[in-house]
Amino acid sequence: MAAAEVKFSANGRMGVTYDDSAAEKTQMNSRFRVAFSGSLTTDSGISAGGSIRADNAGNGASGTAGSVNISGAFGKITMGDISSALDDAAGNLAGVGYTGLGDHSDFSWSGGGDDEGVSWSYTAGDLGVHASLGQRVAGADEGSVAVTYAMAPFSIGLGVSQDGGVSQSGIGIGAEFAGANIKVGYLSADNAAASAVKSEVGASISGTVGVLKVAAYFRSSETGAGVSSEYVGLGFSQSLGGGATLAGGVVDANGVSKADLGLNFSF
Repeated sequence: MAAAEVKFSANGRMGVTYDDSAAEKTQMNSRFRVAFSGSLTTDSGISAGGSIRADNAGNGASGTAGSVNISGAFGKITMGDISSALDDAAGNLAGVGYTGLGDHSDFSWSGGGDDEGVSWSYTAGDLGVHASLGQRVAGADEGSVAVTYAMAPFSIGLGVSQDGGVSQSGIGIGAEFAGANIKVGYLSADNAAASAVKSEVGASISGTVGVLKVAAYFRSSETGAGVSSEYVGLGFSQSLGGGATLAGGVVDANGVSKADLGLNFSF
């Protein structure tokens, strides 16, 4: 029987942040967001769905925010604000802090274009194949293909992308041992501009120590002009029950000290 469902959820945070490079180094920080999602199943068994945050609703009307998808025996097709296949397959390092502290744990994967895009993924057992095409408001479209393979305790994702004259290749390897999650990643870009990332390498480890979840990462980046940057992060989180979490972290962002401490809420 065909069925449809609409849901909404919300999340919030409140706390303090520190940034050594800011004019006002210590600042109060809070945020509240509402998200909407919908799903349906047709009489023939095909599933479809979509999601968007309330603050992005305007751009959702033009397909540049939020996303819609359809899935079945052919895999899953998603349109809207997508990530590239390379980004989805290789992934990022474990983040720290209740705000993410600049998300320096993320690699500079190609982003799926800055306009509406489309992606396709198909999984057969432990093997997955992925492809994406992202449009740009101006300039060449961005194409990407990738494969993933998972066999406990290991997982691997690798792929390539092409954005105009710049091509990227990358790999992400994950493993879980005795409750510890380890992630290693590498990115390489050909014909990168002087200010753009030419190569990146990084690793992270996360797990549970007593009642705390802890995470640490290291990422090193080099631009086309040969300028190197290094990022190191350490953080913790502890569930308070009922959808509340206490979290905090410290980051050395290429010589700039950052830190935060606060509460995250999931409603």
